[in-house]
Amino acid sequence: MDGSGKRFDEVAIGVTFANTLTITETHLVLGAGLIGDFNPHHANEVYANRSRFGTRILHGMLTSAVMGAAIGMYFHGTAIAYLEHNARFLAPVRAGDTLTTTWTVVELIPKPKHGGGVVVLSSVTPLGTDPAGPRKVSPGQPYYQVWFKGERLPPRPGRSDDMTWPRPDPEIAIEPPPRAKSPRPPGKTPPRS
Repeated sequence: MDGSGKRFDEVAIGVTFANTLTITETHLVLGAGLIGDFNPHHANEVYANRSRFGTRILHGMLTSAVMGAAIGMYFHGTAIAYLEHNARFLAPVRAGDTLTTTWTVVELIPKPKHGGGVVVLSSVTPLGTDPAGPRKVSPGQPYYQVWFKGERLPPRPGRSDDMTWPRPDPEIAIEPPPRAKSPRPPGKTPPRS
């Protein structure tokens, strides 16, 4: 986390950025194993060939993750939290499809108490390999919280940089969770049967 990404006060409404990735068989196989979803639409070629999609398709969750990768790189090391991601899938994604997601900053919500602000984005993700022309896969709209430019970032593990933790929000008290109460008084054991 080197803080090389854009900070809240370095972006403006209308700014765009993009990422392109060609989906492969590996994405389908590793994706199914990673998230444990072996639905036959993703993992069974015989079943998928008879489905309305005609072949196996990438999981919606992974399509969403591929779309969001550009955000992670654009705000590399400056992100506080990925707050929300909404996506509507308009077309299936198959091995061999190339996804190009273009993100546009549509709103900036300053959050000075948190040392940054929320960047609201919208996206367009067409598929570039359809013989009939590009198909739109999914419009997306995430909310992403990002540091201000003047804020200091957490130090990298094993390094003694000049970066220290940002100032804490005085309205948020961080306390350990309460301990669970024992179902019986201490020192007493349940009767043996």
